[in-house]
Amino acid sequence: MSTPPQSFTGGHAYKMIVDKEKETRTSEQNRKMWAMLTEISEQATLCDQQWTPEQWKAIFMQGLGYKVEVLPTLDGKSWFPWGHQTSKMTTTAMAELIELMYAEGTVRGVKFADDVADHAR
Repeated sequence: MSTPPQSFTGGHAYKMIVDKEKETRTSEQNRKMWAMLTEISEQATLCDQQWTPEQWKAIFMQGLGYKVEVLPTLDGKSWFPWGHQTSKMTTTAMAELIELMYAEGTVRGVKFADDVADHAR
């Protein structure tokens, strides 16, 4: 297998985890995504509001052009996102999602655990 391409951070924070032989995202990518979504939800705001990791996931999915719908709860008092599932994404598409999360998180001042570890070396 060839060397995976490096991220926009030059590989300091994250090397894209792409397996051309595996069509759907890897469990490593899934763990990375949820760790990053948690860090973003704890440190960043959008429209002067903090969002849950699940809400940020829907925001980022829409940011990549995936259709995300908003559906009502059974009691009709609130709404929730429904749309493309990351478990069905290819490893390449998942790497694109993670890259978008890094880019937006960085712009919003998020300090990712990987960034902190890289700077400590």
